[in-house]
Amino acid sequence: MKNSEWTERCVLCESYETRGIHILESFLCHQCERAIVRLEPEDPAYKETIQKLRKIKASALLS
Repeated sequence: MKNSEWTERCVLCESYETRGIHILESFLCHQCERAIVRLEPEDPAYKETIQKLRKIKASALLS
């Protein structure tokens, strides 16, 4: 019998993954974590990523 792995939904891409980090009570998958590290402020995706990361702060305040 195969053991099932625990998955969590990423706050950025909203996919269910097994690898990643927790920031406050939110989960950030490994792929998004690596993409953020490489993201430059002049990149068009930068502003969108910042907006999505604000969900973390909002969810912590609502808890």
